[in-house]
Amino acid sequence: MNVMLSKNYMMERYNMSTTVGLPQFSHIKIEHFKSHLDALLKNHLEEIDRLLKENHHYTWDNLIYPLDSLADELERFWSPFAHMHAVMDSEAIRESYETCLPLLSAYDAAIGHNQDLYEAIKSIDQHSLNPAQKKIIEDSMQDFELSGVALSKANKKRFEAIQSRLAELSSKFENNVLDATHAYTIHITEAERVAGLPEHALNTAKELAHEKGLDGFVLTLEYPCFQAVITHAEDRALREEMYRAYITRASDQGPNAGTFDNTPLIDEILSLRHEKAELLGFNNFAELSLATKMAASTNQVTEFIYDLISRTRDKGKAEFRQLEVFAQDKWNLSPVNPWDVAYLSEKRRQDLYSLSQEELRPY
Repeated sequence: MNVMLSKNYMMERYNMSTTVGLPQFSHIKIEHFKSHLDALLKNHLEEIDRLLKENHHYTWDNLIYPLDSLADELERFWSPFAHMHAVMDSEAIRESYETCLPLLSAYDAAIGHNQDLYEAIKSIDQHSLNPAQKKIIEDSMQDFELSGVALSKANKKRFEAIQSRLAELSSKFENNVLDATHAYTIHITEAERVAGLPEHALNTAKELAHEKGLDGFVLTLEYPCFQAVITHAEDRALREEMYRAYITRASDQGPNAGTFDNTPLIDEILSLRHEKAELLGFNNFAELSLATKMAASTNQVTEFIYDLISRTRDKGKAEFRQLEVFAQDKWNLSPVNPWDVAYLSEKRRQDLYSLSQEELRPY
């Protein structure tokens, strides 16, 4: 099967976007997505096997370009669904998404551990290639090496298990944050408690209360609501309550302490990342992370951070002192706490420039 024919066939079969236009979100059938993804990934692996068998002299045109086309097809197929998962959370979408992750992990392992494919790409004569093409091949070689292509059979199996578990933990981590965000609300019936909030935020809070069959306002930890409260609410106690709830989401602290706690997940993620790095010959995960970045070493990163701190600390302290003076002089407020900073910064902006963030919203 021709690679480009394969691409068109798969996209038409699953009613997704083609190489032009926007994704057809309404055509995505959640209940069938896993089986469609499974078929697509199997098709890709068969196509890669065909490319390796049909060619003996590998070039950009007969190997790299077809591989890039397959990667593009997978990206166009998966990304719309991943986007839906990010912005339209539901039990059905979440369940389907999570069942797809092992398929993608297995596919990545099959590609990354394919010694024949690695050697084929490595054998390409690069003399006639332009700098961009050479860089793509160089990055491909590095991707293979960082995927464990040179590991022993036993270590490859362990590496694959680590990658699969990390994908699972990452998804669970995100779900916990999302669930913790949704689990917390404040129902307010007194208008004076929401004084200062912009009209759009008040309208949203009213609509949510109406949906729940309540009077007044319902505030949530969704960022638009949180940001409106922490920046504009005149009720300091409300700002503090929202701030503490927001920064303790998915932890062993705060109003839902322990319910969606990510602490054990963080411990396991850090442990697996370290093991993964050691399998690949690095001393730690930080070194592995830097393998694809501009910084040459972890020491260089640390030195950069401390240098940045030394250059900005005094300026930051001076600006915060100005905020403290403003809070004392204008509002008789001391000390300035974390839940006061955004509110006071907005008030000071208005005082200095007679301009508020809300006036900038239309632009």
